[in-house]
Amino acid sequence: MIVYYVFVGVTRYYIRGLAGFFDVFWLCQMSCLLAGVGALLHQPKVITFTFGLISAPHGLWVLDLFLYFIIGRFPLGMSSYLIWDTTHRLELLTTTHHIWFVPLCFTILYKNGRPTLSMIPYHMLGGFFLLIISGSLLPLSYDGHYLNVNIAHRCWPDIPAWLPSFNPPEWPWMAHVLYVAIAGGLLNAFLYLFIWGAYQIYEPIQKPSKKQE
Repeated sequence: MIVYYVFVGVTRYYIRGLAGFFDVFWLCQMSCLLAGVGALLHQPKVITFTFGLISAPHGLWVLDLFLYFIIGRFPLGMSSYLIWDTTHRLELLTTTHHIWFVPLCFTILYKNGRPTLSMIPYHMLGGFFLLIISGSLLPLSYDGHYLNVNIAHRCWPDIPAWLPSFNPPEWPWMAHVLYVAIAGGLLNAFLYLFIWGAYQIYEPIQKPSKKQE
């Protein structure tokens, strides 16, 4: 996952220069780095924290792509960039983590550390601070390229009109941050519960061995 993260940075810089390199700060990209570090250091909580942060974005991305093949359009606007004329083929290759990242984390954690419900507040706080940092340090656009990393400045323009209607453009920036953090955090928590439930079903509970007398 760490190698993949580096590959994303190199290819995006090759395609669009520094504007492309900003893509490595998207949460879905950084999740590969964080989970990779967690795996190397044998820290399952780091992996659990990471995929808890991106449960909703990845889940909606996959759902949007699936619906495209069914109805011929992207109703959620999450993965519509896949068919943009400006999307390079290398970018298509380096967006596959939306599909394999959560299953890979699930596999790594199997019998090595189970998700816990106590992580949900940390997911919400992590998302909030990520939005603050992204909106404060990363530009909305650079060198003519629209960035809006982690939708920290405003809602993504391809998202259907019904969603931004709850988050008008004239809202103060902090109101936007709170809106995205709360809405995203609740959706992440909802999907994280499914992952947590899967572990309760499929992973055998390790019982402590009795000491021999």
